[in-house]
Amino acid sequence: MLKEKRKQSKDEDNDSSSRKRRKADLSKPVSFVSTATRTEPESSRSRPEGAYDVFLSFRGEDTRKTFTDHLYTALVQAGIRAFRDDDDLPRGEEISDHLLRAIQESKISIVVFSKGYASSRWCLNELVEILECKKRKTGQIVLPIFYDIDPSDVRKQTGSFAKAFDKHEKRFEEKLVKEWRKALEDAANLSGRSLNNMANGHEAKFIKKIIKDVLNKLDPKYLYVPEHLVGMDKLAHDIFDFLSTATDDVRIAGIHGMPGIGKTTIAKVVFKQLCDRFEDSCFLSNINIETPKKLTGLVGFQTQLLREILKQGVPNFECVDRGKVLIKERLRGKRVLVVADDVAHLDQLKALMGERSWFGLGSRVIITTRDSNLLREADRTYQIEELKPDESLQLFSWHAFKDSKPAKDYIKLSKDAVDYCGGLPLALEVMGACLSGKNRDGWKCVIEKLRRIPNHDIQGRLRISFDALDGEELQNAFLDIACFFIDRKKEYVAKVLGARCGYNPEVDLQTLHERSLIKVLGETVTMHDLLRDMGREVVRDKFPKEPGKRTRIWNQEDAWNVLEQQKGTVVVEGLALDVRASEAKALCAGSFAEMKRLNLLQINGVHLTGSFKLLSKELMWICWHRCPLKDFPSDFTADYLAVLDMQYSNLKELWKGKKAMCNRGHGYRINFSLEHDELHEMPDWMSYRGEGCSLSFHIPPVFHGLVLWLEKGTHMYTYTNIIIIIRNKSNGRILFKDKRAQIGIHIFMQGWLRYISRSEMAMEDYCGDELELYISSEPTDYALRKGKSLKPSVKECGVHVIAGKSDSLKKSAVERDTVMLSPPLYHLLPHPHRGSITTSTPKQWCDFLLAELQNHSLGLLLLGREDLE
Repeated sequence: MLKEKRKQSKDEDNDSSSRKRRKADLSKPVSFVSTATRTEPESSRSRPEGAYDVFLSFRGEDTRKTFTDHLYTALVQAGIRAFRDDDDLPRGEEISDHLLRAIQESKISIVVFSKGYASSRWCLNELVEILECKKRKTGQIVLPIFYDIDPSDVRKQTGSFAKAFDKHEKRFEEKLVKEWRKALEDAANLSGRSLNNMANGHEAKFIKKIIKDVLNKLDPKYLYVPEHLVGMDKLAHDIFDFLSTATDDVRIAGIHGMPGIGKTTIAKVVFKQLCDRFEDSCFLSNINIETPKKLTGLVGFQTQLLREILKQGVPNFECVDRGKVLIKERLRGKRVLVVADDVAHLDQLKALMGERSWFGLGSRVIITTRDSNLLREADRTYQIEELKPDESLQLFSWHAFKDSKPAKDYIKLSKDAVDYCGGLPLALEVMGACLSGKNRDGWKCVIEKLRRIPNHDIQGRLRISFDALDGEELQNAFLDIACFFIDRKKEYVAKVLGARCGYNPEVDLQTLHERSLIKVLGETVTMHDLLRDMGREVVRDKFPKEPGKRTRIWNQEDAWNVLEQQKGTVVVEGLALDVRASEAKALCAGSFAEMKRLNLLQINGVHLTGSFKLLSKELMWICWHRCPLKDFPSDFTADYLAVLDMQYSNLKELWKGKKAMCNRGHGYRINFSLEHDELHEMPDWMSYRGEGCSLSFHIPPVFHGLVLWLEKGTHMYTYTNIIIIIRNKSNGRILFKDKRAQIGIHIFMQGWLRYISRSEMAMEDYCGDELELYISSEPTDYALRKGKSLKPSVKECGVHVIAGKSDSLKKSAVERDTVMLSPPLYHLLPHPHRGSITTSTPKQWCDFLLAELQNHSLGLLLLGREDLE
C-alpha cells in the first residue's frame, strides 16, 4: 500500500506531530458556550460535519472489497454515519490529520482484525490511537471484530501476527513495537465478536449482529433536546465537571426545582455530554408520570435499565424485589451512567438504585425531582432557578419569532407575555408557540384571557405536583397559601395554618418547600405566580361560575359580589377582600351569616355594620387593615382566633371592658411593628436621631425595649428588606440583628416604626454601655424579578429607649385578659424637649403613642403566641 511505502523518517515525524496534536486536543475543556451564539454544548447537539458515529479500522488488502465493504454498506443503510479511509479521505489532505480527527470524533471504533492486520504499521498506529481515546475517557467505544483470525492470535501475537512482528522488530524501535503489542493484547481482551464462533462463517448474519450491537450502543444517546436552550450553560457545565472527574467512587448528582423549570432538559444535556465516556448508559424518562401507565409499573423501568445496560434480553419477572436483585447482581461490576428522571417517591429510587454498590466503580447517577428531600444521599444537589428577564425574553422570542429577540412592533406585548411566565421555561415555550404567527390583536386577546384563565397546557403540567401531595391537610395548606398568604412572614403563616390543621405546620411548610411548591426567602413565604394560579384554578375549577360555592374566594370582584348579594354558602372556608380607601363601601355582617365554616377572613378597608354575632364562630384569622372602628363590638365571638391583623386601623382598644379570649391554647400578644400611611416626619419625642442609616445611643442599667424609627429614602419599594443591626460600640458585639421584608406597606408611606423588646436582644443583666444602631435595606428577590434592582436608602433614623420606672413597680401584674400587651411598666426616658413621660400600664403606653401620633393610624398586628405568663 501507498501508506507502507512512505519513508520511516517521515513516518516518525508524522507520528510525533500527531501525538502533539492529540495531546493538545484532549487538553481542551468541554465547551459550554453562551446560548446567544450557540444553543447547547457542542457534543450534546448533532455531530458537526466531519464527525462520525463509527470509525472502521481494517487492513485494506484483506477486507476492503469484501467484508468491510459489506459492513460499511450495512451501517450506512441503517442510518449510521461511518468512516472508512478510501471513500472519505479528500485528495491532497495529510492522512494522519484526517484520520486522527475521524478517530477522536467518532463514538464507536470497529476494529476488523484479519490475518494481515498486524503487517500494517498504519493499522497498528490507528489501534494505538483508538485505545488511547478510550483510556482518556473521551467516550471511545471499541468493538473488536475477529474476521478470519482467532482472538488468541491477536492477544498473543501468534500465527500470522508473529510473522508480522518479526519484520517490525527489525525495522522499528523496540519501544514502538512494545506499544503495538500492548495495544493488540488490550484490544483482544475487550468484548467483541468472532465470525467463526458466532455465525459459523455466515458473513450476512454476522454483519446483522454487528449492526444490532452498534444501534444498541448508539440508541440511548439519541435524546431529543430542545433546539434553543437559554440560561442553562453554567449549571450544565458545573454538573458535567463534577461527574466527569475521573474517580472510582460512585457519584450521584441531584437536580431539583419546580415543575417546568428545565430539570429534564439539563439532565439530557449532561447525559449526552457524558454518555460516550461510558460503555453502558441508560436514561429513564418520566418515571413518576409513566409508572402508573405501565402495566408492569416499576418493573417496566427495572427491565429497561437491565436491557439497555446489558444489551441483551433479561429474564421475565413480575416482582419489584426480584428486579432489585437482578440489578444488583448484573450491574455491580459495570461502570455505568444512569439518569432517573422525574422521581417523586422514595420507593421509585429504591427500586432502581437502592445502594451505590448496585453499580460498578466509577459509575455516575443523575436524579431529577421536584422533591429535594429525595436527594439526601446525593453527593451534590443543584437547584434550578427561574430565568432572568433578558433570558426569558430570548427564550420566548425563539419560540414566538424564531429569532433571539422579538420583532420591533411586538416588544411591549412580548414583555407582557414574558412577565406572565415568570421565568419558567415551560411557560415561555408554550406561550411563544401559542402566540407565534398571530397578529397584534390576537396577541392582546390571548394575554388578556390569561389574566383571567390560566393556560391549560401549563396548568396541567404544574398540577401534577399538587396531585402528588400526600393527604388533604398538605393540599389545603398549599391552597391556603396560594389564595391568601403569599409574601407573608413564615411565623404569621404558620400560626394560621396551625390553627387550621390542629398541629404544628412546620413539617407541612418544609414539605411544600422541598417539593418546590413554595419558597421561603429570608422569613417570607412566597410562591411562583404560575403555581399560585394553578392552586387558585384548582379551587375555581369546581364551581367556575358560582364563587359562593367555592372553598376559597380571593378574587376581589367575586368576593364583593358574594358579600353584596349574600350568596355565600357553608362551603366557604376563606374570603379575601381589599377595598381601597377611595372606594370604601359598607357591608352588612349578615352577608357572612351562611358562611358557618369560615376560618379565614380578610376585609381590608371595609366598613362592616350590623351584629358581629353573625360572623362565623370558627374564625381563626382576621386581617382588617384600615378598620374604621375605634373598638371591636363586644358581641363578637373569637373562641378560635389565632391571628388578628389590624394594621393602619383607627382602633383605640379592641373590646370595651374585659373580654376573655378562649382560644384553644393560643396566647396573644401585640407585635409592635407600626406603619403609618401619613407619617412623614420623625416623632419629636425620639430621644436620639440622626441623618442617614446609623446613630449611637446610651441605655440605662434597666430598660425594657427600644422604639426604632426610619424615614425612607430613595428606591424604598413596597417589597424591600429592612435590615436592623444593634451592636455594642466598645467591643463590636452584635446584640440584635433582624431582616424582614416590608411586605404589604403602601408605596407612598414614608415612616416605619418598630418596637424591639429587651428579650429580643443579647443583653446581660446589667448594661450601661453605648450602643450603635445601623439600618440598611435591599430589594427583595420579588423586587429584583420585577426589575427593581437599585439599592434602597434610609434618609433618617431614630431611637427612643423605654426604661423601668423602679424595681418596686416591676412586680405589678398585668391582667391575663389584657389584650394589648407590651413590656410591663416603664416610662419614656427624658429627652431635651419633652421631659420624662411615665406610664403605669400597657394600655396607657399605647394610648400615649396614639396621642403622640395624633391622627396617624397605629398599625396593630395581633399574633397568637405562647400562653401569657
